[in-house]
Amino acid sequence: MRWFVMHCGSSTKGLGRVNGGCRFSAPVLALALGAVGLALPTGGCRAVEAVQSGPCRVVTLDLATDSLIMQMVDASRLAAVSLVSQDPEVSRFWRKASCVPAIRRESAEGIYQLEPDLVILGPWSSRLTVDLLERLGLNVARMRSAVTWQDVFGQVRGVGELLHAQSEAELLVEGMIGRLDEIRNRTDGCDPKRAVFYIGRGSTYGSGTRQDTVMQSAGLLNVAAEAGVKGVGKLSVEELLLLRPDMIVFSSYHRDTPTLSREILNHPAFRKAAVSGRMELIELAAQDLLALDHGLVDCVEHLARTAYPERFAHIPFAKSAPGERINRSIEPR
Repeated sequence: MRWFVMHCGSSTKGLGRVNGGCRFSAPVLALALGAVGLALPTGGCRAVEAVQSGPCRVVTLDLATDSLIMQMVDASRLAAVSLVSQDPEVSRFWRKASCVPAIRRESAEGIYQLEPDLVILGPWSSRLTVDLLERLGLNVARMRSAVTWQDVFGQVRGVGELLHAQSEAELLVEGMIGRLDEIRNRTDGCDPKRAVFYIGRGSTYGSGTRQDTVMQSAGLLNVAAEAGVKGVGKLSVEELLLLRPDMIVFSSYHRDTPTLSREILNHPAFRKAAVSGRMELIELAAQDLLALDHGLVDCVEHLARTAYPERFAHIPFAKSAPGERINRSIEPR
């Protein structure tokens, strides 16, 4: 199974399809660029230099890959990141991202003018943008949605291979696996708490979702999956309460910004259950839930600590922070 896709190529290596870009002759490419008001690039990273040390002008437009790449290579190798990566309320690596030019919106023309030798796009990037970048001869990697831990680890290793940073990628994966093993050891044998990931207007996450993976890794039973929900589904408030969850989990980017996810905090039924102690409302940072690094493990640890506090007594929370070393773990029990 491939965790990311390199477009325009025919050969395969490792986890993805790798290529040198769709190459056009100079006259043909000049005509194509003229049609969109662009000129042929000059300068930039030489091919032989990229082969020896990895891409040196990388454009990444997805918060998860922005953070991942900034843990693997020096910021000088980044030609641009997404604007949200510079938001201190959202990005854990905003200081490092602030040293790199940011792209406000996804634009093939704007990306091409940066003369990148590698473009990494998220799973929600426009297909039109990808197609145009391919036609312009750029190397494009489009990430796929990662649901399981194997998906996540495969993408980390795949990006490390693209950047010629395999050792850094492996260190990151080993650190994440170590933390997950410690959390599993601490929650092993506990009577599973019943939990559900729920957002406003009845949306929930059943089996086959990243949210389900996170809850299971924390030793929780996903009641939506138990009720037969697959993927993203719907549960009314009445249906949800009949499932008798111990914890309702939701996520948001900004704590002070009204969102559909935060609507559940104001619902009378949930507030009454929370006040009586029959149910806990747990908020996760959306940027961590979408991460491909320790941020995602932070979500698991936060849920596990909330559900089984006695198993984590006197153990410091190993929460990620900018500048922290990649390889971290909870102290052994």
